[in-house]
Amino acid sequence: MFKKLLVAYDGSEDSKKALEIALELSRKFDSEVHLLTIVEQLPHYAATIGEVKEALAEITKEIEKEQTLVCEGAREQGVDIKCRILPGHEVEAIIAFAQKGNFDALLLGRKGRSAILHTKSGSTAVQVSTHAPCTVILAQAGKRKE
Repeated sequence: MFKKLLVAYDGSEDSKKALEIALELSRKFDSEVHLLTIVEQLPHYAATIGEVKEALAEITKEIEKEQTLVCEGAREQGVDIKCRILPGHEVEAIIAFAQKGNFDALLLGRKGRSAILHTKSGSTAVQVSTHAPCTVILAQAGKRKE
């Protein structure tokens, strides 16, 4: 049923819950799990291309550290995860990766790190669920008062 899973991961509590669900599904269905983090926070008004490259390298290094910890934790639970970091617009990059990877399900947090308070779902989650080429599971870390 879910042989190939993609987790769109930004380190938010909801994306951690999405990963937790993916690990459970993986153990149940012997699924392959892929973790994808998109780097979107580049300087909007960089003076030089070098400034953009430096910011991209710095952010990528931080994400690699976090993904390494996530992968080690998953391996301790018996699940091997393939990690990727891609630059670009979150929605476009996630959808393109999901289309190319032929995934059975895409899991992501209902709200990401940039979520605005008092909204029921994040804009990335809404757009990804609208355009995804596969089943989408939106995860929520806990009950919220909204």
